[in-house]
Amino acid sequence: MMMQTIRYSLISPGKVDKTVECQFANDGISALKRINNNFAFIPHAIFIDINMPIMNGIRLLKEMKKIERFHAVPIYMYSTSSEERIVNECMGLGATGFIKKQADIKDLLNSFREILEGIRKKLP
Repeated sequence: MMMQTIRYSLISPGKVDKTVECQFANDGISALKRINNNFAFIPHAIFIDINMPIMNGIRLLKEMKKIERFHAVPIYMYSTSSEERIVNECMGLGATGFIKKQADIKDLLNSFREILEGIRKKLP
């Protein structure tokens, strides 16, 4: 079985696996600039860290939901906090899911892998 490379945007650096093409931005403003400079870019999934400098992840989520080409793209938020108010706000703004960052980065990467594998299975 040939592994299909999937595209996703991770708004925070990290490595998932060799079959995943990653695009990174260090903050929300940089992410929006990159998105607006490449109208052909439509990832299979987007992962946004809530606690980013300059423009936080919740504000970025609001801005990304205004962009028509991203309406069908699943957007997953992640944070060290899983405070119910924050999770509910993200979900209410259109996030597909919420991932709580664990102390070990490997746990976060495993969460990304699981989500991406589910997306990969749905690809033609």
